[in-house]
Amino acid sequence: MTAVPTLSLPLGFFEWLPVTQALTLGLLTFVQEDLPTVSAAFLAAAGSLGWKTGFLGCFLGIWVGDALLYWLARGFGRPLVNQSWAQRFIDAASVERSEKWFASKGTWLLISSRFVPGTRLPTYLAAGFLRLNFGRFLLLTGGAVAVWTVCIFFLAHQFGSQLLGWLNHWNSGGWAILVGIGLVLGMIWLVRKFAQPNVRRRISASWGRALRWEFWPAWVFYAPVVVNYVWLAIRYRGIALPTAANPGIFSGGLVGESKMATLKDLSATSPDFTADAYLLEGGTASERFGSLENYRELHSIEYPFILKPDLGQRGVGVKLIRSQEQAVDYLKRNEEGVILQRYAAGP
Repeated sequence: MTAVPTLSLPLGFFEWLPVTQALTLGLLTFVQEDLPTVSAAFLAAAGSLGWKTGFLGCFLGIWVGDALLYWLARGFGRPLVNQSWAQRFIDAASVERSEKWFASKGTWLLISSRFVPGTRLPTYLAAGFLRLNFGRFLLLTGGAVAVWTVCIFFLAHQFGSQLLGWLNHWNSGGWAILVGIGLVLGMIWLVRKFAQPNVRRRISASWGRALRWEFWPAWVFYAPVVVNYVWLAIRYRGIALPTAANPGIFSGGLVGESKMATLKDLSATSPDFTADAYLLEGGTASERFGSLENYRELHSIEYPFILKPDLGQRGVGVKLIRSQEQAVDYLKRNEEGVILQRYAAGP
């Protein structure tokens, strides 16, 4: 009789088999976490895979994947903040404030992100980018992964194939939960924001500007003016006719008039109703600042006072100056003629 050949396996093959299975499951979790974990739970429930092998493979694979996301953001994303081109878009002070906030309040954010679909990736990347303590990150994410994996294995053992349908419903419904949480937090933020006095004042000021035509955008304000100008020029056969609207001002005050010239006329005729004003001299910012200081000393003008362009319109460039730093900055940014005027507080 012919001998039947037999397959001889190396010694220790079956000892390495669970390690190979766990390693395979761990690598699969790098691609998609839920499906390998549920599959391992089903196999373990059916007796085709050891519970320890399935649990450790999925747990370690997910945990290592979370750590890799952390180091991806910290090792590659964070150095971008120091690049000159990135500093134009990223405020270093804001990043520092975010680091402090995440360090103090990021615990529950990391834990909850494990159970809310769609939040893990941005949360773990943020933890790395904001340089959360790595040991703390491993502790929190490891605990959350352990609870998550144990729950899936337990549910697979108890309910079998129904688990996959539940997970699908959770992933789809989780987005609705996430949106709902975002809306609630947004409403809380808005209520707290609007409750602050300075915010209420800003809203009131914005509403007031919207109701007063002199604060409307230039293109809205001047559109009907241009139409009426053209109509008057055609009707009275003179393109310069509308500039005669106010003969006491150059070009009728239409464009290009000097505020200083107008203020001089007003001071001569109505000094009690006109705040004294002085045109700063000099071609450079330092020279004009010297002129400003001279006028202030000569006429006893204290802070705050007004700086505004000699040639302007609709309040553009009018600035209430409260400090020397503001005055220097204004003169550096405005190279044309500038007027110093005493501040009239009003009623």
